[in-house]
Amino acid sequence: MLLLLFLLGGVFLRTADLARSATRSDEMNQIRYAQNDESILRLWQSPPWLNQIVFADTFSIVWARLMPWRVVDEGLAREPYALLGCLTLLVGVAWLWRKEGRYAALLAALWLGLSPFLIYHAREAYFYAACIFFSTGMALQTVNMLAKSSQGTLPTPWAWVVWVAWMLTACLSHMSAWALSGVASLLLLGTGIRYFRGGGRRRFLVAWGIANLVVCLFLDRWIWLAISLMLQVGEGTVENIGSSFLWIAPRVLPMLLGGNNAVGWGLLGLVLLMMWLGRFRKRGASGDAFFWLSILLGSGIVLTYLYVGVVGGGLGKWAYFSSVSALLPIWGAWWWVGSGARGGGRGDTDSAWRGWPSWLSGCWRCRRGR
Repeated sequence: MLLLLFLLGGVFLRTADLARSATRSDEMNQIRYAQNDESILRLWQSPPWLNQIVFADTFSIVWARLMPWRVVDEGLAREPYALLGCLTLLVGVAWLWRKEGRYAALLAALWLGLSPFLIYHAREAYFYAACIFFSTGMALQTVNMLAKSSQGTLPTPWAWVVWVAWMLTACLSHMSAWALSGVASLLLLGTGIRYFRGGGRRRFLVAWGIANLVVCLFLDRWIWLAISLMLQVGEGTVENIGSSFLWIAPRVLPMLLGGNNAVGWGLLGLVLLMMWLGRFRKRGASGDAFFWLSILLGSGIVLTYLYVGVVGGGLGKWAYFSSVSALLPIWGAWWWVGSGARGGGRGDTDSAWRGWPSWLSGCWRCRRGR
């Protein structure tokens, strides 16, 4: 019952009063596309931006076409992105329940549900709700395959099909997801080489090669556009928009954990303290999955830092770290419940909830668009 309450609260914060929230300039294109019934084919043929893929632009158009009887306003244009935000919450909690049990899922539901960063982007008709959802799905599917591969079980053809679907949608949602996606692909390659021999290794490498070839074929056009943009930024002919990367860099983790405030910094401190005081209790396949999630998340964060720092030409945004934003609370909840406090289990979870009520005011302000 408590889990359901947390999930419903998270859904409410993402969906209530969508039509009344403040409208940002970034949302105007998606709203206008839906109001004008923009041609999806034309968007793909002639994308309006060099540094943005139009995949997420089409969501509001498709959503409006599914409900032609409704007036297309800010609320309708935001609904598909809010739906993706809700799905991120549900997928993350369900996945963690399977891996670590109900207490980890309960803490993850609270953490993900009240995350101001996730709420904010779920309530915005823009790219990052899609980036968060598809990158999270891609990462969790990758962790499943890494854990099984490290135990000597070859991924099934269906697992590769699902992985390609998640990988492709993550990469098409926003270019900032490419860093995490690249790490995921390389980790799979490494496990195939290390844990399989003979025919098993050949089958794994063939499947990995085909899967990555399919993804690259769909991304071919955007890869060349990204390279062209990087060269133009390096030459100074194109300027990026954002804050100083040196300013945002040390504030990324607190922002993703709970906000660039006392709550976010406090949560970061608590997570670091838990990592220092205790070690995760590895238990078979679950322990392997946690290990791979830690490797994927840590490597993804580092590479995203490098990607944003280099491609941005010294400028960046917190939103460029959207691909790892839901993974951090999932990992944190899993570590908290499954790690070093001697008693383990429910006691860890109950103690972890202290201080969370102070977060509610920030979540409410995100809901109101302030």
